[in-house]
Amino acid sequence: MELSRGSEWRKWDLHVHTPASVLNNQFGDWDSYVQELFKAAIRENVQAIGITDYYIPEGYKKIKKDYLLNERKLKELFSDSEIDLIRKIYLFPNIEFRISKLLTSEEDNKDWGNKFNYHLLLCGDLDIDDIESEVISQLSIEYDASIGVATEKRPLRKRTIEEFGKRLKKEHSGFKGSDFFVGACNASINESDLARLLKGNSRYNNKYMLGIPSDEDLSQVSWNSQSHSIRKNLIKQAHFIFSSNPKTVSFMLGEYNKEQHVNEFGEIKPCLWGSDAHSLKELFKPKLNRHTWIKANLNFSGLKQVVYDPESRVKIQENNPQQKNDYQIIKRARFINKSSKKTFTEEWINFNADLNTIIGGKSSGKSLLLYNLAKANNNDEVIEKMTLAKMSPYTQSQAYDFEVEWNNGELCKLSDEITKPITYIPQLYINQLAEREGKNDLNELISKVLSQRENFKTETESIKSVISDNNINISTKLSELFSCIEQYNSLKKECIEIGIKGDVEKQIRELNNQAEELRKKSGFSDQEQKKYTSLMLRKKSLLGRKEFLIDMDKTTKEVALSYKINSTVMFSTLLTSIKKDVVYDVHSKVINDYFEFINSSLQSVYPSIESKLHDKIKGIPYWMSKIESETSKVDASLLPFTAKIKEQSKLKELSDKLIVENAKLKRINEKQAEIDKQTQIGTDIKTSLQNSYLLVMDGYNSIVSLVNNPINSFDDEITVQAEVNYDGEQFNAFLDLFDRRANLTEFMAGLLDAKGNVLYDHEKHAHKITLVYDKIRSGKELPNLKSGVTAKDLLNKLYSDCFRIDYSVFYKNDEILQMSPGKRGLVLMSILLHLSNSEHPILIDQPEDNLDNRTIYDQLKGYIRSKKLDRQIIMVTHNANLVVSTDSECIIVANQSGQQVGNENEKYQFEYCFGSLEDNEMDVSRKGILFENTIRDHVCHILEGGVKAFKEREIKYGMKH
Repeated sequence: MELSRGSEWRKWDLHVHTPASVLNNQFGDWDSYVQELFKAAIRENVQAIGITDYYIPEGYKKIKKDYLLNERKLKELFSDSEIDLIRKIYLFPNIEFRISKLLTSEEDNKDWGNKFNYHLLLCGDLDIDDIESEVISQLSIEYDASIGVATEKRPLRKRTIEEFGKRLKKEHSGFKGSDFFVGACNASINESDLARLLKGNSRYNNKYMLGIPSDEDLSQVSWNSQSHSIRKNLIKQAHFIFSSNPKTVSFMLGEYNKEQHVNEFGEIKPCLWGSDAHSLKELFKPKLNRHTWIKANLNFSGLKQVVYDPESRVKIQENNPQQKNDYQIIKRARFINKSSKKTFTEEWINFNADLNTIIGGKSSGKSLLLYNLAKANNNDEVIEKMTLAKMSPYTQSQAYDFEVEWNNGELCKLSDEITKPITYIPQLYINQLAEREGKNDLNELISKVLSQRENFKTETESIKSVISDNNINISTKLSELFSCIEQYNSLKKECIEIGIKGDVEKQIRELNNQAEELRKKSGFSDQEQKKYTSLMLRKKSLLGRKEFLIDMDKTTKEVALSYKINSTVMFSTLLTSIKKDVVYDVHSKVINDYFEFINSSLQSVYPSIESKLHDKIKGIPYWMSKIESETSKVDASLLPFTAKIKEQSKLKELSDKLIVENAKLKRINEKQAEIDKQTQIGTDIKTSLQNSYLLVMDGYNSIVSLVNNPINSFDDEITVQAEVNYDGEQFNAFLDLFDRRANLTEFMAGLLDAKGNVLYDHEKHAHKITLVYDKIRSGKELPNLKSGVTAKDLLNKLYSDCFRIDYSVFYKNDEILQMSPGKRGLVLMSILLHLSNSEHPILIDQPEDNLDNRTIYDQLKGYIRSKKLDRQIIMVTHNANLVVSTDSECIIVANQSGQQVGNENEKYQFEYCFGSLEDNEMDVSRKGILFENTIRDHVCHILEGGVKAFKEREIKYGMKH
């Protein structure tokens, strides 16, 4: 017996004629017909066929008895593999009647009039002889009439139709064809008699469906005509409409106005279709390739689901409606026992691609199955969600492993480290999100939902990249600032060690005055004095030019070396940034050639720059030589003057001191220049810090503006508003650096209130941060710090990104935190299900907690029905509305032996069975509570308290008398 995956989309053809359809038979002999019927069905993947006969199900009867139940005949026509596939095809009778009601139309006047066709679909398990004796022959046709008396009626049998045709041919020479052909073309039944017969015989309870074809577009017919009542009553009486017209399908589903449609027609109705094949070439080839796809088990109970759920159970289109990718669908899972103890069944548990619901009594293993299913696929997701839900993980026994197979064949186990994308929602997770302390998790959830929109995601990622870049810049600038401060302090210390600039300058003036006095005593004439002064100035100039050239040579070489070192790092960073910004195939040779070209181009710049810098200083040796030569000449010219000066030793001593003091002054000026440079760097860093911090704030503000734009709202009822807040807990990391015994309020420049709580004013916040920065830098009135804390520690924490975006969720203008826990849970569940663009499976444990049945039926049900189309849902529940009303495709029933008397398993402590709600078959070879009841029985017993309890409620509610 093939294990079910519940209700799956399958191709059905509900209207296929046979050679017994004498009104239009182009098939030829029976063997050729049956052979092509099933070969074509296998070829076209048609899994259910409605064998259609006029009035008498002769063709269906022949196929069943002469072929399907005739092993010898099957082996004569088909291979063994084909026979295996044929036995999986579901065959059922479709009996086509004419009814006495007519609709005349000048546009569509058929040769035999416009009688309504009327279809009776019957369960393929019914005995064909019972159908003929209890239904067909109990109907009557109007056989003849006489003046003033009731029309003569005769039972509907093949012989009656032939006699009727024979009489008509005798009376009217225009009728041609066999007696049965003429009789069948003129015969008609009363559709109400047919309905009464079926309803009155319990054998046919839930085993028949009535349908009428509609050749016209029902959305365009005149409902104000005389045929209004005829059409309406036939539609109201029918289970379905035979039509593939998209407008008629839409009309019968009440898509124009469902409330108005139900008020007029009683119910929305499904449309079904078939090939209406009368020849071999027409088999399973409906017009415009409009195939009928039904999501159900291959049985009549499955077919009837289209009546109960016409919107989601049937589609008329060319391709299979199931379009999820194989890598997004969990196919099956199983426990693997590692000990001899029979704890878990090792049979595979199958899952449907859409909605799977896990039900069972208390401690039956429902949540355990879901937990292991999630953990085997994504352990990190489970740990994270269980932690957030404040739940302890299940004790991981070494006695078993758990294996999961995906539709694409990939396998995951508890014992391996393979990770697949899933969303896991443990039992108390939604409750935790709904509490105020779950705000951060709610923020993350809302952000994920909003990021599903590609435009929103692209814009926010761009903004976040700017925020990140500016935070990196802040960190970089703070590092530069600390380096600058360290350099500044070192230079100040070195400068002081050399001497005070004013004192050195004063000493130089004093020494120059003393030297001047000595020269005056030497008896220089005015002309000699003038000459001497000129030579000294010339020498001073030459020495100045020499120092300039030395500095020029040194600085230029340092620039070249710095460029060489830093450009390599910067070019590498630039290339990394480009690769980060661009989405590309890392294996693409063309793209990698681009990057190589950029890199080589950047690297080729250095030789050019180095050459140009070298050109700037290549003349320095020449000029140094010229200066040396000129200085020697000046010194030679000064010798006669120096010789005339008395007290030569004193003059030499003064000259030596002047050289020393001038050298000191030069070094002091050099150090001061570097100090001034570091001061300017510090000022620039402060400006850069302020700008980057403002850009970070602007970035968060831009995200808020995006969120609050109405175009990004969830839907008409659920809206989200965002605001920028300052995370007090993160900012406490800064405050904790101070000795908290001190009052920090005044020092914090308005960032704290009198009680020490963080105050956040978006407009003034950056200015307040700068004021605190200035106080830390100046060191004045700095409160006591904890031991070992430095200004560097303070600034790092002060400029850390403590911003966050808080989301407020509104449902019908009510803020979520003001709602009741139940209503909160509903809104949050709908948000979770809104993650439709996350197409991986979502595993949910008991989402109905805190919700009343009315809310579940009116609202949560709709969300689940909508989202299962986009992603696979696997859900543990105790609520019938989340199984039946959501039209769960696969129901998994869990049971643990020993929990309740009489509910024992076949073999293991934990066992599971699964299937669809319409799955009414039991495997008689199996034992145990799970296999001795149908899925429908389990749903009724577990979720409704049993059939008796359900019927008692029906009576008490006044729904059944």
